Amino acid sequence: MKNKIYIINKTGAKQITDSCHDAYVAEIDGRSIQSEIDWLYTVAESFHFPVYDEIEHKMTFWYKGAYADRTSHKLNWEGFEDLLCDLSWIPHKRVLLIIYNCSEMLTDDREAKEYIINALRERILPWWSSDVEKYVVNGEKREFSVYLAD
Repeated sequence: MKNKIYIINKTGAKQITDSCHDAYVAEIDGRSIQSEIDWLYTVAESFHFPVYDEIEHKMTFWYKGAYADRTSHKLNWEGFEDLLCDLSWIPHKRVLLIIYNCSEMLTDDREAKEYIINALRERILPWWSSDVEKYVVNGEKREFSVYLAD
């Protein structure tokens, strides 16, 4: 299983989404991501990250609009990576992340953009390629592919 980052055009992205009926597909528009906070909350929405209930002091299931108030949740880089290396709430064996208009993402923060790409390439993709079997009881590999579409 080769989990990797692909650079494609928008036509290729459409072909992928049209043909991947057995995959969980998270689609993100890079134009809407101009800060680290935009990235964290957009990924949280796209992957339906569980929500921490401040009143009950426990994780609850994602719901539409769960992350609309970006001040009420404390998402951070560590949590982002932890949740992308969990995905226990997603039953699919194939996970695809498609970032449209990638060249327009974080146009004023190249360092954050590089951090995101490196986190995906160096930690998230290897996790699903093999590390999950080493560190999680009954952990199973998944295909996790990232498509940067312009």
